[in-house]
Amino acid sequence: DEDGRELVSAQKFEVAESQTPMLTLASKHVNTTAGDLETENAYLWGYRTAVPRVNADKAVLAYNVRNDGGLCYANALLASFAFNSSTPDGVFSSQSKRVKLSGNGAVTTLTFTLPLADYEDLRSLSCDLTLYDSSESTEIMDLDVSEIEIPEVKYYIVDNSNRYWVQRGSTLIFYIAGAPVGVHHIQVSGNSLTVQGGPGCVALMSEMPRKVGIYNLQGQCVKHVAVEAGQQQNISLPSGIYVVEGKKVIVY
Repeated sequence: DEDGRELVSAQKFEVAESQTPMLTLASKHVNTTAGDLETENAYLWGYRTAVPRVNADKAVLAYNVRNDGGLCYANALLASFAFNSSTPDGVFSSQSKRVKLSGNGAVTTLTFTLPLADYEDLRSLSCDLTLYDSSESTEIMDLDVSEIEIPEVKYYIVDNSNRYWVQRGSTLIFYIAGAPVGVHHIQVSGNSLTVQGGPGCVALMSEMPRKVGIYNLQGQCVKHVAVEAGQQQNISLPSGIYVVEGKKVIVY
């Protein structure tokens, strides 16, 4: 100024508003064996249901969340209902973790582990993912689900193939069978039933009279057979992969 003092020049500062997160469930996965269904021991809400098997000592669930908006943090909660034949309402449990969801189209994988030892005989599970804006808040964050990226899946009730449960959104349904002992061409179940695939048929033999369901890979019953004790029965079927007592057999 005219007195010789130095003046600080004015500077303009712009404060950018934080971008709103835009979250989409891009994919979901659990470590089931493709085409392997549990048809004897899996129950959902009181009904025996053909569901995918986890042939391991733990289920590992992975959710891929895409954020097309700004960076955010969330409390990711996995809610689980575990069932067996005598618990139609299921037994509830949950686990949660604080997660960072980077923005601008980044995909973050959220992983949850459910050990078989934690569930004992409650091995049929239905799990759902929910995102909250904090661990103290009950405000649910929007998580879009594309039916194209994640189509609905039907799991059929064993004793009524016209009825089914629908897996949609973040839900994952499965049965934790435990680690397999081995792989055999002839499958022997724990209740003395021998099953063998072959040319044009499935061969069944049991130590006691019983009824056996044969299922396709979609969980629908294609044949229900009364098996005589000690007599091999050859069940004619088109070529394909079938599930009997939770075991896959090939007809060629």
